[in-house]
Parts: sequence; C-alpha cells; structure tokens
Amino acid sequence: MAHSTSSFESKTVEQWKELVTSSLRGKDWSSLTTTTPELITIEPLYTELTKEQEDQIQKLQQVWVTEDVKAIEPGTQVELDTRKWHKHGADAVTELVAFLLESHKRAESGSIPEKVAFSVDTQFFMEIAKLRAARVLWSAFLHARNLETTSLVIVAETSLRSYSLYDPMVNLLRSANSAFSAVLGGANEVAVYPFDKLTGETELSKRLAANILEIIEHETFVSAVQDPAAGAYAIEALTDQLTEKAWNAFIEVSEKTVEQQNEWLQQQSSTSFDAQLQAVAKRKQALIGTTIYANPADPVTIASQDNGYKRLAEQFEELRASLQSFSEKVAIVQAGDYKTSKPRVDFCKGVLSTFGWDAAVISPAQMNEYAYIVIAGTDEDISKVVAEMTDGPQLVDIAGKHPEFENFQSKGVTGMIHLGQSLLEKGSELRSKLAVKEDAR
Repeated sequence: MAHSTSSFESKTVEQWKELVTSSLRGKDWSSLTTTTPELITIEPLYTELTKEQEDQIQKLQQVWVTEDVKAIEPGTQVELDTRKWHKHGADAVTELVAFLLESHKRAESGSIPEKVAFSVDTQFFMEIAKLRAARVLWSAFLHARNLETTSLVIVAETSLRSYSLYDPMVNLLRSANSAFSAVLGGANEVAVYPFDKLTGETELSKRLAANILEIIEHETFVSAVQDPAAGAYAIEALTDQLTEKAWNAFIEVSEKTVEQQNEWLQQQSSTSFDAQLQAVAKRKQALIGTTIYANPADPVTIASQDNGYKRLAEQFEELRASLQSFSEKVAIVQAGDYKTSKPRVDFCKGVLSTFGWDAAVISPAQMNEYAYIVIAGTDEDISKVVAEMTDGPQLVDIAGKHPEFENFQSKGVTGMIHLGQSLLEKGSELRSKLAVKEDAR
C-alpha cells in the first residue's frame, strides 16, 4: 500500500505578518503589541533565539539551584528583600535595580548575600522573566566585582497588588497564576497568600493556598526541569530586555548617595503604580470582579489587613462603597430597538456595575422615575430620545461620544459614558453630582 509523504509548506515570518496584517481590517500592526509598565514592548510573535540569549541561558544554568521548589517555612529570613518596593508599586525593572543596589551595599561591607525575596504579581510572562533576569544580573554583578559565582536562592511570595475584596475567589486564580510563574521563573521557595487574605484567612483558604504548590509540584513536573522556561523565545526576549534595562539603570543610580537612591526607587515605584492604576481605570488592564464582570450583588466588605500593599482595586472598592446609597435610583434608557441598542446597553451595564449599581433597563417613558439615567443606543436613536426630553431633576448621561453632545447639554444631558474613560474619574464625578442633587431635595 502506498503511503503519502507530503509535508506542510514552510512559511516565512514576512508571509505570516502579511497574512495577519490583512486580517486587521485597517488597524495598524502596532495594535497587536503591548507596552508593559517597564516600557518593554511585547510582540505578537517571537521566532529567533539570538546568540546573546544563548549566552544568557548558559549564565542561568551556572547560578541555578537544582532543588525542588518548596513552600516557605514560617519565620524564613532573607538577606535581601525587594518586596517593600513591590508593595509601593514598583515594576519589574525597579525591583531588579533595588536588588542590585542592596547587593552592592552588602558587597561594599564585605558580605555577599545568597538569598533574596521577590513578590510575584499576575503579569505571567513578565514575572517569569523577572526572576530569570535576577539570576543573570546576579552572575553579572559577581563577575563585575571579580567574585566567584555562587548560587542565588530566590524566595518568592504571591503579590496582593491585584487582590480584591469583591469576588474574592478570583484571588485564588491570581495566586495560582503568580505561584506558577514563580516556579517557572526559578524560585526555590514560594509562599502563596490565601484568597481571603484581605479579610481574614480561614482553614479552607489556607488549605487551598497550600494545595496550589502541591498541584504545581506533582502534576506539572516543572521542578524536574532545571529551567523550564528556557528556549521560549518570548520569555528569553523579555528576560534579555529586563536584564539590560535593570543593569543600565543600576549603573546610573549606583553613582548617587543612598538617600538619592531611595528617592529614585520611591519615585519609580509611585510612577509605575499610577500608570498601572490608570490602565485599570480605563479598562486597558482588567481586574475581574472589580472593573470587569463586577457583581453588584456582592456585599460591601472592609479589608482587615493588606500587609502594607498599594492595591489596584482599593480605590474602586472605596468608590463603590460610597455610591451604594444611590443603587436603587439608576437606570439605562433603551433608545431604539433591542438589537441596535444592546451593545451600548451592555457596555453601560458593565460600567455601572463597577460602581455597585445593577441598573434597570427602561423605556424612555420611564426615565423621570430615576435619579440618574444613561441613554444608550445608536447615535441616531439617542438624538431622538434627547429631542423629546424635558429638563427634569435627574442626571442624564448618554452612551458613547456623540457628535451633538454640546447641543444636548441645553436639554439637560450632563455627561457621557464611553470607551477609554477613567472609571475612577467618572465614578467620582457621579458621586459629587448625585450628592448635590440629593442635598437640593
């Protein structure tokens, strides 16, 4: 019997890029790239392992600790601790610079640290690259000081930066994501925070946290591989870029006084956190259960502890708590038929749920029954509803950036809900306006 030996025709990267570009329907190629808080551009495809990256892998193998990953024992002491900068909002580059600066101080006093602690957040590939870059930088640091290469023990703990009070079970997914990236990045010891760390741990949450490491250890077998992320082009590229950025920044900042170094780290951490918060507020970065798929039925909860973290969800939680008293007075007016209005109605419901409001969807005839309404539909249908409005006591917003918005203001329209808008700014604006309306009654 004859057998076919046909094979797939090989394609070049240029052919792949041409095909993808044609499917973007007019969008620029840059729409497929992502810029991280570290100002590193993540490409949609990595296809080449460079000679420099091969050398980098060799350096990693020299300083890797070939032991199974284990949970951190209570009371574990570390010689270098970058976690305080992560708690203040530092990005990966800033954390690595802090690691090098502290190593430099210790070396100047005659001691060489062997154990460092990092917090690991939910930016999966970046966190893997961060820990791998720490080992490359450690090797480079020892070489620059003509010191013998020694193994670096990395202690990692899952971060609370992305933890939220609302929909707390999502925190379980966040911690699992962080723990897995820590292991893939080469952490030797890992601590996993329980999903209810913010409100008080339970036996269930502590058991689930412990089981995350058990599952990683016994079901993925990653600890059986010296460097499980080696050869992954995207991770190697990120590792290389992080290493270069952190080393160059270290060389520059190390010339400063200790006080100036701390000021630099504080400024970088603050700037990074603000940028991340803005990305979350504009829904460019998702916080599931808080800014995306928020459930208005979740009860308002107060954090009992946060371990000193600046959390991305915190301002949204405070805003939501302050808006609860208006939850029964909010509605979305369906302008036009169901099919054409649904995209904007759904978008507005998602935005308002972030504020804890389960907005009713009503007809234009019912709009005077509510303190705050959003008119949602096509631009044409919105225009028709606004034209028939009478100036009432309620606040009126429209969905989308309508070209006639300025003219609508004379009819009582006070604002808009649209893509790219800061939810924090919009929520604060509504809180102020609704409070004024409430006081005027």
